Formats: sequence, structure tokens, C-alpha cells
Amino acid sequence: MAEVSSPIQHTLVELAIAGERRAFDRLYQLWQARWYRFVLRQCTNPATAEDVLQNGVLEMVKNIGRLRDPQSFTAWSFVILRRACAMHVRRKVVQREKEASAVAAECAEEPAAPEDPRLTDLSVALTALSADQQNLLALFYSYGLSIAELAKVYEVPTGTIKSRLHHLRETLKHKILSDEETHDV
Repeated sequence: MAEVSSPIQHTLVELAIAGERRAFDRLYQLWQARWYRFVLRQCTNPATAEDVLQNGVLEMVKNIGRLRDPQSFTAWSFVILRRACAMHVRRKVVQREKEASAVAAECAEEPAAPEDPRLTDLSVALTALSADQQNLLALFYSYGLSIAELAKVYEVPTGTIKSRLHHLRETLKHKILSDEETHDV
């Protein structure tokens, strides 16, 4: 996917901060697909992801005037989307708590992990990660967010982001190598 030109994005963000609705509409066009994929990894259900994205975008529109640094728009937008996902999860938890105990017990069950010994493909190893871990990798490797930007998105120190990325790379490496050894036996 082509990256958004920084000067163009910077100008659009400045115009959106100043209240120019068409500028935010253009930013939405540029970022919508990436934002949707980010939210979809959290929600997994396309319809829910669209609702959460819509809520997040509305929050962006409402608060864009408070953004002080146009350069931080990318990280700022992902912070809002991450919070919208978290709000969705919180609402879902509250809803489950209000349901009958049988439904709550059914919802609490976790699916069994796949046990196919042929799982050596990186994409399969990635699917074993949590949605949050997948998003961290996507934001860093696919969207090109810096360590500092990721620290803003996840609201943690940069050292924590470095540690998480290192741990994820080691986890994937270990998973792929252990699966290769299993196939060689």
C-alpha cells in the first residue's frame, strides 16, 4: 500500500484541525483501509469492526481540534481506534455479565489451540498471536510507525515497545524453528 505523502498529510491535518471538514474527509479516504484492518484484528467480526471504526472516526472528528502536533496524527488516530476497540470489549463484557449464567459460561470457553504439526508457515505462526500482538507487529512493520509513535499508541514507554517487539520476534522464531524440527523427525 502506498504511503501517505507526509507534506500532504501534514497540510490536511492542519486544515482538519482548523475545522475544514473536507480535509478530514480526505484523511479518512487515505487512512480508512488501514484503520479498518487495525480494528478488524481486534474485533474479528467485519460488521462489528465497521461499527467500532465508525465510532473511532466520529471521536477523531470530534477531537481533531485538540490535536496540537499535526506530525502525531497517525499515532493519535491509532490511539483513538485502540480505545474504541477497548470500549467495545468493555461493553461486550458488561453485556455478557448481564446474560444468563449458561450463556456466560459458553462465552468464557476458549477454543483449543491448533495441534497440526505442519504449522511452519509464518502466517500461521502469526495467527497464534493475540490480536493486540498482531496489531503491534502490523503497526511497526506494515504501517511503519516508529517506536516512539507506538509508545504513544499503546501509552507505554518506548522501552516497553522495544521489549514487546523483541519478545514477539523471538516467539515467532521459536515457533517456526520448533515446527521445522517436528517435521524433520
